[in-house]
Amino acid sequence: MRSTFDDMIKLVADWVFPLLIASVLSYITYTLGFDNQVKNVDKLFDNAIMFSSIILGFLGALLGILATIRNSSVVKEIFNSNKENIIKRYFYEAFISGFMIVLLSSILHIVLEMDRLVTKFLFISWYFSVFYFAISAYRIINILMGILFVSNKNKSRPDSNRIGDSAEREELRKKLTIKK
Repeated sequence: MRSTFDDMIKLVADWVFPLLIASVLSYITYTLGFDNQVKNVDKLFDNAIMFSSIILGFLGALLGILATIRNSSVVKEIFNSNKENIIKRYFYEAFISGFMIVLLSSILHIVLEMDRLVTKFLFISWYFSVFYFAISAYRIINILMGILFVSNKNKSRPDSNRIGDSAEREELRKKLTIKK
């Protein structure tokens, strides 16, 4: 019973905390007066598009690496439990919020000079997307890097790399070296 309650708390925290943090940071940014009147804000949009594209590409590469190590014990354990759905959801959150940054930045380039309520709403949505993307991308990258490093432990390493003594390792290397 306690485990189910703890799992429920973790699930709610996984949903609420990123949304709450992104909302609070968006509110702070808005109250500080960051809007379309800030000088060179169009360059910020360009950089946000570039940065989110790089992170999205990195996430895609990590997803490919995860697919190649799917036979490792760590990845098998993840796919045999409910953690697979959590990781999938984390990927979706990062990808969707990253694409929202690209979309909103492009739209804001077009409506940049307009001083309307819609522009302010788009700016607030853009802040939120940027902060939410940063949180969700950090979370999934942190999890995947942990998986990659755990799956690359001793079992998958050649015998020569398991030897801690450098002299013994050198002796084994010499034995395996082809002499001309």
